[in-house]
Amino acid sequence: MNYINGKSPVKLTTHLSDNTFTERELEIIFFSYQGLSSKEIALRLGISRRTVENRLCGLYQRANVHNIQQFREFCKDLSFDYYIPESFLQPKIIVIEAVNA
Repeated sequence: MNYINGKSPVKLTTHLSDNTFTERELEIIFFSYQGLSSKEIALRLGISRRTVENRLCGLYQRANVHNIQQFREFCKDLSFDYYIPESFLQPKIIVIEAVNA
């Protein structure tokens, strides 16, 4: 829960090479990976808890997993553990893109 608790992660990205998921799904993935419950995710996104649960169910099916631990491993394998939706960044934060030399 590094991002949620205000801790600075070692590495951070707002872009993913995988275009499999919609922006809303990525928001749900982000909060789910950070350990928030469906109810907490729903409150933050302004949608119903049931909508979050339905989306998570669909995400689990697409990832071919059966529980949150497996889903977190799936996300980690895709480097989603370093992902934060750009819309979640505060206005005065400067995003620096690293250039491989």
